[in-house]
Amino acid sequence: MEKASTRTKTSLEVNEIMKNTLLALFFSGASFANESLSEVPYQDIKINIDGALSEAAWKDALKIDLNYEVSPRINAQPDVKTTAKIISSNSGIYVSFESEYQNTDKIKVFLKERDLLDNDEKVGISIDAFETGKIAYKFFVNPLGVQEDSSFSEITGETKKDWDAEWLSSGQVLDNGYTTEIFIPYNSLSMPENEEQVWNINFERIYYDSIIKTFSNSPVKREISCDICQYSSYRVTVKKESDGYLKIIPSLVAKKSTLRDAGDNIIDETDDYEPSLDLKWRINSSHTLNTTINPDYSQVEYDDALLEANAKFALNRPEKRTFFLENNEYFLTSIDAVNTRSIVAPDYGLKFTGQHKSHTYGAFVGEDSETNLLIPGNTGDEEVRLVDENQENIKSTAAVARYRTDLNNNLSVGTILTSRSGGDYSNVVTGVDTNWYISDSLLLKSQYLHSETKNPFSVQSEFNKDRKEQGKAYKVILDYYTEDWESFIDYSYFSADFRADLGFVPMVDYKEVNSGLFRNWVLENQHISSFKAGIDGYVTHTTQGDFLEKNINYSAELSGSNNLEVTALYQDQSENFDGEVLHFEKQSINVDIAPLSNIFTSFEYIQGQAIDYVNGYLSDYDLKSLKLSWYPSKNIEITSTYINENLVYEGSNTLDAKVYDIRLNYQFNRESYLRLTWQNYRNIRDLALYLDKDHFQEKESNSGLQIVYAYKTSIDTVFYVGYSELHSYNPNLDKDVQLNKNLFVKFSYAFDEF
Repeated sequence: MEKASTRTKTSLEVNEIMKNTLLALFFSGASFANESLSEVPYQDIKINIDGALSEAAWKDALKIDLNYEVSPRINAQPDVKTTAKIISSNSGIYVSFESEYQNTDKIKVFLKERDLLDNDEKVGISIDAFETGKIAYKFFVNPLGVQEDSSFSEITGETKKDWDAEWLSSGQVLDNGYTTEIFIPYNSLSMPENEEQVWNINFERIYYDSIIKTFSNSPVKREISCDICQYSSYRVTVKKESDGYLKIIPSLVAKKSTLRDAGDNIIDETDDYEPSLDLKWRINSSHTLNTTINPDYSQVEYDDALLEANAKFALNRPEKRTFFLENNEYFLTSIDAVNTRSIVAPDYGLKFTGQHKSHTYGAFVGEDSETNLLIPGNTGDEEVRLVDENQENIKSTAAVARYRTDLNNNLSVGTILTSRSGGDYSNVVTGVDTNWYISDSLLLKSQYLHSETKNPFSVQSEFNKDRKEQGKAYKVILDYYTEDWESFIDYSYFSADFRADLGFVPMVDYKEVNSGLFRNWVLENQHISSFKAGIDGYVTHTTQGDFLEKNINYSAELSGSNNLEVTALYQDQSENFDGEVLHFEKQSINVDIAPLSNIFTSFEYIQGQAIDYVNGYLSDYDLKSLKLSWYPSKNIEITSTYINENLVYEGSNTLDAKVYDIRLNYQFNRESYLRLTWQNYRNIRDLALYLDKDHFQEKESNSGLQIVYAYKTSIDTVFYVGYSELHSYNPNLDKDVQLNKNLFVKFSYAFDEF
């Protein structure tokens, strides 16, 4: 009996050792703890945000020097001095910057619309109030006080500038530099409920000298794969005078439209008035409820021009509608399971988002008056709109729920549910995802999704689909970093019947391995600051093992003076097209440079071969793209974009596609601007080479003109008035004819804190 007891005890000890080993692997991988905490002083004050830094309160603020150049050099001594100060109050956080400049005549600063500071000198603060290292909110200003805010997610590695918050800023340019002031209300931040908190904060300056440089208060380690985890930690006293608010936003869109047929005859004239009502209820500092009735989903500004004539799959355009942008970072995952552009015209919407300690959650539901579906495949996709027997649009209900928990700083686990249904159609997707920092340098991401779809008869008959289908998709990503090297490998699998109808998954029935290895050099050179070279590529097969595509990229990148960014790329490609494996190569170069302080240019040239997906030819290929931005004064911007894509087979153009995009913007002040936009899409084809001549025209041309005046006192109180018209080429008349013209007014006003 004694021996048996001893054996049992030994087995228990072994089990305990194994359990502790597994726990150690999961929970002690990366060590992101900060060494010391500084105290942000609390003051019961209200500072006038004018950029002058004249209030006495700044004397008692916490002073923070940006002592590290973190890009391109790593943790070097900055060329100029930058000092930040921070104070907490009963209503929010006050931040100021004193930024020295060697020659203020060279400061790159322009008066422009919010969130467009890519070419500007700027300073800012990034805040992770929950200290999870997963999401940070960024608040930057240029020397004139123009704002740029965004959210950054470590889950996806993406910075989303479409996130907007209410905050104040101002700046003043001085003889030896500039000063800026920022006030961030607590109501604009998601944060814990307790009074004494610890925030991860990073102070940063983008300095435009001959070479673009980034200064920070915290040193960085490139071998650590997490950025937010390297922020410094600060103790912050949050004594809120109020917790939560209610914002009611009525709006009205009025539009007068004239519609013409291809023969230039007026066929319809309408006057439309669409009132709507939005409600934003910040329940407390970490929970928000958004509702909307007859929501305004009109998009005032034109999308950026894109080429679509020879694309295999649908292009994913960015979301610009306010309701969907609110806390949209909560719903991001490695696989694009939630893409709100798939919801076209909702009648209502309801959204709830929140965070409690390490738990993040969100849900939204809406009814869409149209149901547009993307039917994916492994060589292309098809779009379809669901209609009933009377050819009326079928409405659908869209719903999403998302939950993520951070077990610690190293490991997070999330779940997601999406549902779309209308009539005899439905699509439900469920899944789980993980984000695991195995060590400081090693990051493992994974996601698994399962879909169940009920196809209506129209989809069954047109696309040869079963009534009920189930599918699965999963993706595993492994990233590894050292001080000089970065590498990744990922594996994706999407079954033939997988569908994510509320997301953007245009390709299914494939499995893919993708990997890359890159080397970084920092150069102590007056003209060239950094260099990067590497190789990456992917191999794709059908889920049955048949070859689809292989792509190997050899690339080199360098950065230098005058905003210089050069990327050279050689591509070795093979693709299975209609049962035949075609091999082809491409070479490309992309150059961004600012030859003068007020002129920014971008040029791209691609040359080689490509598949003509319409006719199946392996054709000679070239693409030329040129973008020029000119600021004749600090408040005038003229931007011109030209793109030309050519497919040539046996000496003739099967496709000559051109895009022109010209924009003139006059910024009256930070709140208002006048913008003129003209876009033209033009396709020329040699139909003698086309196998299907009936579905194409020798010449296609569409052009749009838009004039917009905008006045925005906040992100929710806005006024637009504008005019637009659309022209299209009529081959019978051999000229462009006007298809429609619109005169529109959009107004919304935010009533705060009832």
